[in-house]
Amino acid sequence: MPTLIIHVDKISPLSGYKEKGVQTQPYVTMKLRKPQFFVFQKDVGDFTTKSKADEVYQEKKSFEVDNLKGVELDVEVYDAHLGEKTVSASFTGAKELSGATHHFLLGSCKVKLGDHGITDDPKGIKVPLSNTFKSSGAEIYLIFTLNP
Repeated sequence: MPTLIIHVDKISPLSGYKEKGVQTQPYVTMKLRKPQFFVFQKDVGDFTTKSKADEVYQEKKSFEVDNLKGVELDVEVYDAHLGEKTVSASFTGAKELSGATHHFLLGSCKVKLGDHGITDDPKGIKVPLSNTFKSSGAEIYLIFTLNP
């Protein structure tokens, strides 16, 4: 069965929040899904990077896939450090973000892998992050390789 290698390179410009001594340390979560029976999706695997203040990750993960037809990669960028702080309601629209279990969503995107012509040659793709709490124009850089 072919192996899909996903290399999480970096986010640029930084998606984090820097103001009044608060600096984020974002991490990336990915879920690889394949459609099954028209409406349902089968989870192929998931992966979470380490938190990095400079948002340069250089981490790889391999997944076993039979083909890339219909396969989607859900990417979300979170920050646990910002969730530890109390942020004003005027900034977030929330009453309070605090506690060890809160993770603040900085941005997300979905990549339809079948649309990018991924082969055994590494293919770099940059995808804009949407749903960011500030308009940073952040993009995540991913490199895909499909080994037969």
